[in-house]
Amino acid sequence: MRSWSARRGTTKLHRLEENLGALDIELTTGDLRRIEEAAANIRIQGERLPEQLQSRFGR
Repeated sequence: MRSWSARRGTTKLHRLEENLGALDIELTTGDLRRIEEAAANIRIQGERLPEQLQSRFGR
């Protein structure tokens, strides 16, 4: 299955071509497993937004 999304803010053709090149990358099951393992070891710290901004979004 291939999925993609446009990169908002891309204004230069060579950057768009570079981004589209990522569509040709195929990750193996092992690659995905290693990515998941690495992501699981990332310690999240702090809030996503300062409290005064979070309250604007009802959070």
